[in-house]
Amino acid sequence: MGNMFLIASYAVLWVGLLVYIGWVALRMRGVQGEVETMRDLIAERERQAEARATKLAQSAKLTAQTASAAKTPKRQPGAPVAKAQRR
Repeated sequence: MGNMFLIASYAVLWVGLLVYIGWVALRMRGVQGEVETMRDLIAERERQAEARATKLAQSAKLTAQTASAAKTPKRQPGAPVAKAQRR
């Protein structure tokens, strides 16, 4: 009779251990899914930030070109060329 309790407790221990391992595996699968979702969100935000930076750089370049074109006086055809001043 003593051996029967030993065998039953051993079986219960193994069943409990297997249930616990299964539960942990399910939790890990859920966490892995969440990590993958976060990676996708981070990659998407990085792509959006890069697109915004590229657009901003193009806008700044266009603004600089427009400003330098506005500052540079254009010589009229047939107008005399001004000589550089010497000091």
